[in-house]
Amino acid sequence: MIRKTFISFLALVALLSSCGKDEAVSEIQLNLNQVTLSEGQSITLKAAATPSSALSQLQWRSLDESVASVNDGVVTALKSGETYVIASIGEINKGCLITVIASVDGLTLDKDALYMSVGDVEEIKATVSPAHALNPAVKWSTSDASVVSVVDGVVTALANGTAVITAVTEDGGYTQTCTVMVMTMPESMTIAPSELTINLGETQQMTVEFEGADDSTLRDVIWSSSDETVARVDASGILTALGGGEAVITAKSVANGLVATADVTVYVPLKGISFEASELQMYNGDRHQLTCIFNP
Repeated sequence: MIRKTFISFLALVALLSSCGKDEAVSEIQLNLNQVTLSEGQSITLKAAATPSSALSQLQWRSLDESVASVNDGVVTALKSGETYVIASIGEINKGCLITVIASVDGLTLDKDALYMSVGDVEEIKATVSPAHALNPAVKWSTSDASVVSVVDGVVTALANGTAVITAVTEDGGYTQTCTVMVMTMPESMTIAPSELTINLGETQQMTVEFEGADDSTLRDVIWSSSDETVARVDASGILTALGGGEAVITAKSVANGLVATADVTVYVPLKGISFEASELQMYNGDRHQLTCIFNP
Protein backbone atom coordinates (compact mmCIF):
# COMPACT_ATOMS: atom_id res chain seq x y z
CA MET A 1 0.00 0.00 0.00
CA ILE A 2 2.85 2.39 0.84
CA ARG A 3 4.63 1.54 -2.47
CA LYS A 4 1.52 2.31 -4.51
CA THR A 5 1.09 5.60 -2.69
CA PHE A 6 4.76 6.54 -3.38
CA ILE A 7 4.47 5.69 -7.08
CA SER A 8 1.31 7.76 -7.35
CA PHE A 9 3.11 10.63 -5.64
CA LEU A 10 6.03 10.46 -8.12
CA ALA A 11 3.60 10.46 -11.04
CA LEU A 12 1.86 13.54 -9.64
CA VAL A 13 5.19 15.31 -9.16
CA ALA A 14 6.20 14.51 -12.75
CA LEU A 15 2.88 15.80 -14.05
CA LEU A 16 3.12 19.01 -12.08
CA SER A 17 6.74 19.43 -13.16
CA SER A 18 5.82 19.05 -16.86
CA CYS A 19 3.13 21.73 -16.51
CA GLY A 20 5.81 24.24 -15.57
CA LYS A 21 7.84 23.72 -18.80
CA ASP A 22 7.20 24.53 -22.53
CA GLU A 23 6.59 21.58 -24.73
CA ALA A 24 9.44 20.87 -27.15
CA VAL A 25 8.79 22.08 -30.71
CA SER A 26 8.32 19.09 -32.96
CA GLU A 27 7.51 20.71 -36.31
CA ILE A 28 7.34 23.93 -38.30
CA GLN A 29 5.21 24.19 -41.41
CA LEU A 30 5.22 26.90 -44.09
CA ASN A 31 2.40 27.75 -46.49
CA LEU A 32 4.89 27.58 -49.40
CA ASN A 33 7.84 25.28 -50.01
CA GLN A 34 9.13 27.12 -53.07
CA VAL A 35 8.22 30.26 -54.97
CA THR A 36 9.45 32.20 -58.02
CA LEU A 37 9.48 36.00 -57.90
CA SER A 38 10.46 38.79 -60.26
CA GLU A 39 12.94 41.42 -59.08
CA GLY A 40 11.17 43.85 -56.73
CA GLN A 41 8.21 41.54 -56.12
CA SER A 42 7.20 40.57 -52.55
CA ILE A 43 5.28 37.68 -51.00
CA THR A 44 4.30 36.76 -47.42
CA LEU A 45 5.25 33.38 -45.96
CA LYS A 46 3.06 32.08 -43.15
CA ALA A 47 4.30 29.61 -40.55
CA ALA A 48 2.57 27.10 -38.26
CA ALA A 49 4.22 25.23 -35.41
CA THR A 50 3.56 22.32 -33.13
CA PRO A 51 2.79 23.39 -30.47
CA SER A 52 1.29 26.65 -31.77
CA SER A 53 2.35 28.50 -28.61
CA ALA A 54 5.96 28.29 -29.85
CA LEU A 55 5.25 30.72 -32.72
CA SER A 56 6.16 33.58 -30.40
CA GLN A 57 9.78 32.37 -30.69
CA LEU A 58 9.74 32.19 -34.51
CA GLN A 59 12.67 33.82 -36.31
CA TRP A 60 13.23 34.41 -40.04
CA ARG A 61 16.39 34.64 -42.09
CA SER A 62 17.54 34.52 -45.73
CA LEU A 63 20.61 32.50 -46.63
CA ASP A 64 21.50 35.11 -49.30
CA GLU A 65 20.33 38.62 -48.45
CA SER A 66 21.55 39.90 -51.83
CA VAL A 67 19.00 37.71 -53.63
CA ALA A 68 16.01 38.10 -51.29
CA SER A 69 15.41 39.69 -47.89
CA VAL A 70 12.82 38.63 -45.30
CA ASN A 71 11.12 40.62 -42.54
CA ASP A 72 8.48 38.93 -40.36
CA GLY A 73 7.77 36.49 -43.19
CA VAL A 74 7.55 39.14 -45.92
CA VAL A 75 10.03 38.11 -48.64
CA THR A 76 11.28 40.76 -51.10
CA ALA A 77 13.10 39.72 -54.30
CA LEU A 78 16.24 41.83 -54.88
CA LYS A 79 18.20 40.28 -57.76
CA SER A 80 18.14 37.17 -59.91
CA GLY A 81 19.35 33.99 -58.24
CA GLU A 82 18.26 31.44 -55.64
CA THR A 83 18.20 31.46 -51.87
CA TYR A 84 16.39 29.77 -49.00
CA VAL A 85 14.27 31.69 -46.53
CA ILE A 86 14.40 29.83 -43.21
CA ALA A 87 11.85 29.85 -40.38
CA SER A 88 13.43 28.74 -37.06
CA ILE A 89 12.33 27.97 -33.55
CA GLY A 90 15.31 26.87 -31.53
CA GLU A 91 16.97 24.06 -33.45
CA ILE A 92 13.89 23.29 -35.57
CA ASN A 93 14.03 24.81 -39.09
CA LYS A 94 11.84 24.90 -42.16
CA GLY A 95 12.93 26.41 -45.48
CA CYS A 96 11.28 27.82 -48.60
CA LEU A 97 13.26 27.94 -51.85
CA ILE A 98 13.10 31.43 -53.36
CA THR A 99 13.97 31.79 -57.06
CA VAL A 100 14.31 35.38 -58.30
CA ILE A 101 14.13 36.07 -62.02
CA ALA A 102 14.93 39.31 -63.85
CA SER A 103 12.35 40.34 -66.44
CA VAL A 104 13.39 42.21 -69.59
CA ASP A 105 12.75 45.96 -69.28
CA GLY A 106 14.32 47.31 -72.47
CA LEU A 107 15.95 46.70 -75.85
CA THR A 108 18.42 48.74 -77.91
CA LEU A 109 20.12 48.18 -81.28
CA ASP A 110 23.60 49.41 -82.16
CA LYS A 111 22.31 50.71 -85.53
CA ASP A 112 19.12 52.47 -86.57
CA ALA A 113 20.14 52.71 -90.24
CA LEU A 114 22.32 50.54 -92.45
CA TYR A 115 23.64 51.13 -95.98
CA MET A 116 24.66 48.07 -97.98
CA SER A 117 25.51 46.83 -101.47
CA VAL A 118 24.12 43.60 -102.91
CA GLY A 119 26.05 40.69 -101.39
CA ASP A 120 27.17 42.57 -98.27
CA VAL A 121 26.71 40.97 -94.86
CA GLU A 122 26.36 43.11 -91.72
CA GLU A 123 25.45 42.38 -88.10
CA ILE A 124 23.00 44.36 -86.00
CA LYS A 125 23.72 43.86 -82.31
CA ALA A 126 20.82 43.83 -79.85
CA THR A 127 21.28 44.66 -76.16
CA VAL A 128 18.63 43.48 -73.72
CA SER A 129 18.37 45.08 -70.29
CA PRO A 130 18.96 44.16 -67.59
CA ALA A 131 22.07 42.21 -68.55
CA HIS A 132 21.09 39.33 -66.24
CA ALA A 133 17.52 38.99 -67.57
CA LEU A 134 16.27 35.42 -67.32
CA ASN A 135 15.09 35.31 -70.95
CA PRO A 136 17.13 37.66 -73.20
CA ALA A 137 16.01 35.97 -76.43
CA VAL A 138 15.28 38.28 -79.39
CA LYS A 139 13.25 37.44 -82.51
CA TRP A 140 14.26 39.04 -85.83
CA SER A 141 12.25 39.74 -88.97
CA THR A 142 12.50 41.69 -92.24
CA SER A 143 9.79 43.74 -93.94
CA ASP A 144 11.00 42.64 -97.40
CA ALA A 145 12.75 39.29 -97.71
CA SER A 146 13.54 39.99 -101.37
CA VAL A 147 15.76 42.95 -100.37
CA VAL A 148 17.44 41.61 -97.21
CA SER A 149 17.38 38.49 -95.07
CA VAL A 150 18.11 38.42 -91.33
CA VAL A 151 19.14 35.56 -89.06
CA ASP A 152 19.96 36.31 -85.40
CA GLY A 153 20.75 39.90 -86.32
CA VAL A 154 22.99 39.03 -89.30
CA VAL A 155 21.69 40.90 -92.36
CA THR A 156 22.43 39.84 -95.95
CA ALA A 157 21.74 42.26 -98.82
CA LEU A 158 19.96 40.51 -101.71
CA ALA A 159 18.73 43.28 -104.03
CA ASN A 160 18.62 47.07 -104.27
CA GLY A 161 15.79 48.51 -102.23
CA THR A 162 14.76 49.38 -98.67
CA ALA A 163 13.64 47.08 -95.88
CA VAL A 164 13.04 47.45 -92.16
CA ILE A 165 14.63 44.96 -89.76
CA THR A 166 12.59 44.44 -86.57
CA ALA A 167 13.87 42.97 -83.29
CA VAL A 168 11.39 41.90 -80.59
CA THR A 169 12.17 40.47 -77.13
CA GLU A 170 10.40 37.23 -76.26
CA ASP A 171 10.00 38.52 -72.69
CA GLY A 172 7.98 41.72 -72.62
CA GLY A 173 7.71 42.25 -76.38
CA TYR A 174 10.08 45.24 -76.48
CA THR A 175 10.64 46.30 -80.10
CA GLN A 176 13.35 48.20 -82.02
CA THR A 177 13.89 48.67 -85.77
CA CYS A 178 16.73 49.35 -88.21
CA THR A 179 16.15 50.66 -91.73
CA VAL A 180 18.36 48.95 -94.31
CA MET A 181 19.03 50.55 -97.71
CA VAL A 182 20.63 48.34 -100.35
CA MET A 183 22.10 50.36 -103.22
CA THR A 184 24.92 50.85 -105.69
CA MET A 185 27.66 52.63 -103.75
CA PRO A 186 29.54 55.59 -105.28
CA GLU A 187 33.17 54.87 -106.19
CA SER A 188 34.43 58.41 -105.57
CA MET A 189 33.21 61.96 -105.08
CA THR A 190 34.42 65.57 -105.31
CA ILE A 191 33.24 68.94 -104.04
CA ALA A 192 32.52 71.75 -106.45
CA PRO A 193 34.10 74.22 -106.31
CA SER A 194 37.19 72.46 -104.95
CA GLU A 195 38.89 75.84 -104.29
CA LEU A 196 37.05 79.00 -103.34
CA THR A 197 37.98 82.59 -102.60
CA ILE A 198 35.15 84.51 -101.00
CA ASN A 199 34.67 87.86 -99.26
CA LEU A 200 33.53 88.24 -95.67
CA GLY A 201 29.74 87.93 -95.32
CA GLU A 202 29.20 86.25 -98.69
CA THR A 203 27.63 82.80 -99.19
CA GLN A 204 28.31 80.02 -101.67
CA GLN A 205 26.41 76.81 -102.50
CA MET A 206 28.78 73.83 -102.32
CA THR A 207 27.80 70.71 -104.27
CA VAL A 208 29.01 67.11 -104.38
CA GLU A 209 29.62 65.16 -107.57
CA PHE A 210 29.62 61.33 -107.44
CA GLU A 211 31.43 58.89 -109.72
CA GLY A 212 30.21 55.33 -110.34
CA ALA A 213 26.75 56.02 -108.97
CA ASP A 214 23.38 55.21 -110.46
CA ASP A 215 19.84 56.28 -109.60
CA SER A 216 19.77 53.94 -106.59
CA THR A 217 22.74 55.65 -104.93
CA LEU A 218 22.09 57.60 -101.75
CA ARG A 219 23.67 61.03 -102.24
CA ASP A 220 23.34 62.36 -98.69
CA VAL A 221 26.52 63.80 -97.19
CA ILE A 222 27.59 65.27 -93.86
CA TRP A 223 29.22 68.70 -94.17
CA SER A 224 31.83 70.17 -91.81
CA SER A 225 34.38 72.99 -91.60
CA SER A 226 37.88 72.88 -90.14
CA ASP A 227 37.42 76.43 -88.74
CA GLU A 228 33.91 77.74 -88.21
CA THR A 229 35.24 81.17 -87.23
CA VAL A 230 36.35 81.50 -90.88
CA ALA A 231 33.61 79.63 -92.77
CA ARG A 232 30.57 77.62 -91.72
CA VAL A 233 28.64 75.17 -93.90
CA ASP A 234 25.11 74.00 -93.17
CA ALA A 235 23.48 70.61 -93.79
CA SER A 236 22.48 71.58 -97.34
CA GLY A 237 26.01 72.68 -98.31
CA ILE A 238 25.53 76.46 -98.12
CA LEU A 239 28.80 78.04 -97.04
CA THR A 240 28.92 81.38 -95.17
CA ALA A 241 32.13 83.43 -94.85
CA LEU A 242 32.45 84.58 -91.22
CA GLY A 243 36.03 85.78 -90.79
CA GLY A 244 39.26 86.34 -92.63
CA GLY A 245 41.48 83.29 -93.06
CA GLU A 246 41.49 79.79 -94.51
CA ALA A 247 39.37 76.70 -93.84
CA VAL A 248 38.90 73.23 -95.27
CA ILE A 249 35.34 72.16 -96.06
CA THR A 250 34.69 68.42 -95.85
CA ALA A 251 31.84 66.33 -97.20
CA LYS A 252 31.44 62.71 -96.01
CA SER A 253 29.15 60.26 -97.79
CA VAL A 254 26.49 58.79 -95.50
CA ALA A 255 26.26 55.65 -97.64
CA ASN A 256 29.86 54.42 -97.56
CA GLY A 257 32.02 57.03 -95.83
CA LEU A 258 33.77 58.54 -98.89
CA VAL A 259 35.38 61.91 -98.12
CA ALA A 260 35.97 64.96 -100.32
CA THR A 261 37.44 68.36 -99.37
CA ALA A 262 37.53 71.93 -100.68
CA ASP A 263 39.90 74.77 -99.70
CA VAL A 264 38.27 78.08 -98.82
CA THR A 265 39.94 81.46 -98.39
CA VAL A 266 37.96 84.33 -96.92
CA TYR A 267 39.06 87.88 -97.65
CA VAL A 268 38.01 90.89 -95.61
CA PRO A 269 37.50 93.86 -98.02
CA LEU A 270 39.37 97.04 -97.01
CA LYS A 271 37.01 99.91 -96.25
CA GLY A 272 39.65 102.52 -95.51
CA ILE A 273 43.01 103.42 -94.03
CA SER A 274 44.19 106.17 -91.72
CA PHE A 275 47.15 107.30 -89.64
CA GLU A 276 47.18 107.09 -85.89
CA ALA A 277 47.46 110.89 -85.77
CA SER A 278 45.93 113.44 -88.12
CA GLU A 279 48.80 115.92 -87.63
CA LEU A 280 52.36 115.87 -86.37
CA GLN A 281 54.75 118.58 -85.21
CA MET A 282 58.45 117.96 -85.82
CA TYR A 283 61.67 119.95 -85.58
CA ASN A 284 64.39 120.05 -88.16
CA GLY A 285 66.23 116.71 -88.09
CA ASP A 286 63.54 114.81 -86.15
CA ARG A 287 62.39 111.35 -87.25
CA HIS A 288 59.01 109.75 -86.49
CA GLN A 289 57.54 106.35 -87.36
CA LEU A 290 54.14 106.67 -88.98
CA THR A 291 51.62 103.85 -88.30
CA CYS A 292 48.93 103.01 -90.84
CA ILE A 293 45.57 101.78 -89.47
CA PHE A 294 43.41 99.55 -91.67
CA ASN A 295 39.64 99.32 -91.46
CA PRO A 296 38.83 96.62 -90.76
